[in-house]
Parts: sequence; structure tokens; C-alpha cells
Amino acid sequence: MVQSIVPRLDGRVRSCMKQLERISERILFIGAGNMASAIIHGAIDSGVLDPERVAVVDPNAEKRAQFRVAFENADDGVQWLGAGEADGVIVLAVKPQMLE
Repeated sequence: MVQSIVPRLDGRVRSCMKQLERISERILFIGAGNMASAIIHGAIDSGVLDPERVAVVDPNAEKRAQFRVAFENADDGVQWLGAGEADGVIVLAVKPQMLE
């Protein structure tokens, strides 16, 4: 039952993504785990997001290596975000217990 629903949902998600306009702001993700990776790669693959306009902050070097623009330190990420010509967006993509 679940397998028969997945292709239909996938088609609907792809249809919605095609209707989205290209994102012009820089986006900084705090966290580069599974959730952030799925969002970022989905947006890049659909053409909504330019890989040069997205950055991640994560203490894990292996996770940072998956992205073109990545920082270990949040301050560096915020400086990158502020260097853009338009306002930027910060996405918190970490588990709540990591925000301590």
C-alpha cells in the first residue's frame, strides 16, 4: 500500500517544485545533517536554488565537504550571508537538543 502511494506523492512534490520561482536570496543552514541535505539537494536538483547561494555551518568536516560553501564557525557563515547583495535567510536545521 505504501509503495503505491510514494510515486504519486513524488510526482506531486516534483510538480510543486516546478512551480516555485528561483530563490535569489542567500540561504545559510545551521546544521548539515539529513534534513538540511535533503532540502538543499532537492532545491538544487529542481533548479530552485543555485548551489553558490547556499551555505552550511556544521562542526563535522565530512558533512561540510558535501557542500560548495561551508563553515565550521557560525560567525563565518553569518559574515558570508551578510556579504550578499540582498537580505539572507537563516534556516535552523538541527535537533532541538543541539541548540544548548
